Amino acid sequence: MSSDYFKNILVAFDGSSDSVQALTLAENIAKDKNASLTVAYVYDQSRDKDEESYSTHTYVGPGPVPTRPMPTPRNSNNPGKKKAERVLSSARSTITSNIDVTYETLLGKPAYELKVYARDNNIDLIVIGSRGLSRIKRFVMGSVSKRVTEQAECPVLVAK
Repeated sequence: MSSDYFKNILVAFDGSSDSVQALTLAENIAKDKNASLTVAYVYDQSRDKDEESYSTHTYVGPGPVPTRPMPTPRNSNNPGKKKAERVLSSARSTITSNIDVTYETLLGKPAYELKVYARDNNIDLIVIGSRGLSRIKRFVMGSVSKRVTEQAECPVLVAK
């Protein structure tokens, strides 16, 4: 693996302490490798408690069910948009280096969206925080970092 391999780095950021560690690590790698860094926040609509912000969609027909939820904002007080702005603002204030950084808000299931974004945007490395899920939760649900590690087509670095 050549030293200029990591030129496009994706870091998953949700504002948690683990994601702050991942962002700091990704920033240092990007600075060291003179790489581009993309900070991505994934808004998972299925976890949204404010059902009035979205209409429901029902899919009927042959073939697989679409995996990406399709939001239908009813007003400008969209809680997902506000949360994304708040989380990415926190990421902006965390980065201290003068590096090439872009910020993205993705919509859907975090592991899937990160995998697809990485594939579609020629990402060389995904950096993601580890979550301290209980053994029962991890057994039942799995973790986003575990799924990204298993499904991504590029290297994944899990920050602890």
